[in-house]
Amino acid sequence: MMKLVVSGVHALMSLLLYVNSGICQDSVISGFVGEDILLPCVYKNPVPVHVFWRINDADAVLDIINSNPSTATQIAKYRGRVFSFPKEYSNGNFSIVIKKLQLDDANLYECKIPNANRPKTVKLLVSDQDKERKTMPPPADGAAASNLSVVLLSAVSLLICF
Repeated sequence: MMKLVVSGVHALMSLLLYVNSGICQDSVISGFVGEDILLPCVYKNPVPVHVFWRINDADAVLDIINSNPSTATQIAKYRGRVFSFPKEYSNGNFSIVIKKLQLDDANLYECKIPNANRPKTVKLLVSDQDKERKTMPPPADGAAASNLSVVLLSAVSLLICF
């Protein structure tokens, strides 16, 4: 399983453009309450015009209908918080960003494309940042990496899966 903490979504998106994707199951992505997080969904055959992001195999997170994002069937808690990258659909990139993570966003997400072998699944873990800070010691001098380096290194790890 792969872990990914994303705070620089745009840097990761540019790396995902070059991915030749297969099926990657059980990716694990971790985020903190209040942060934005990227859930990847990249296919190597960018033909689909319909993509369905779901939780619990039924609840709509985001639909992409005729290559346009649609919120018509979206669960209320995701309205105004979930975005995709329409300019990247032609590259096979149907990833989404969930803004302002909430504890109850933790779930198993599926990116379903009709006629694809299997959906891509991403397990999202969400932690309360304040509680994490209280239980973790502060980093040693010089041990803190920049957000961009963390994103780039995490993206490389993720690409191995795809």
